[in-house]
Amino acid sequence: MTHAQDDVLHPRRYGDIERLFRITALCLRFARNCRSAAGERRSGPLTVQELDAAEQNWVRIAQGQGFR
Repeated sequence: MTHAQDDVLHPRRYGDIERLFRITALCLRFARNCRSAAGERRSGPLTVQELDAAEQNWVRIAQGQGFR
């Protein structure tokens, strides 16, 4: 995520980490769906892979902030 997106998805705005990961996964899905053709878009419940990608995204952000 870019710095501008960090302001939108600030971790302290959400009550628990699971909710943060789900919202992040939905945002990542939305961005991917915007770039995909209509027949390739995902919908329905989030997959384990999407939730893992959201978690890894936050790990990268935290590591980046820790090593500034």
